[in-house]
Amino acid sequence: MREILSIIAVPVSGIITYVLGQMSGKRKERAKVEAMELGNYEKVVNFYKSTFEDLTMQIQQLHNDITKLREENIQLKKEIGTLNERLFFLTKNHPEQ
Repeated sequence: MREILSIIAVPVSGIITYVLGQMSGKRKERAKVEAMELGNYEKVVNFYKSTFEDLTMQIQQLHNDITKLREENIQLKKEIGTLNERLFFLTKNHPEQ
């Protein structure tokens, strides 16, 4: 009887070892895939974060440019007003030309 149990025990223990090894291997593989996916998500997040920061800087630069252009526009309108006043004064005082 011991011989039969001994003969059966070897293949059974081999099968059990194989099944446990497969389960462990699948867990390791799943963990590896999840780690790779997490790394990919991190890369995507970093890409969009970098893009967002770049766009934010560009928007700020455009805002500064618009502010400068508005100030320049106000100054040019003042200069046009001054030139129109001079032109009016010159044409009023020298109508023959």
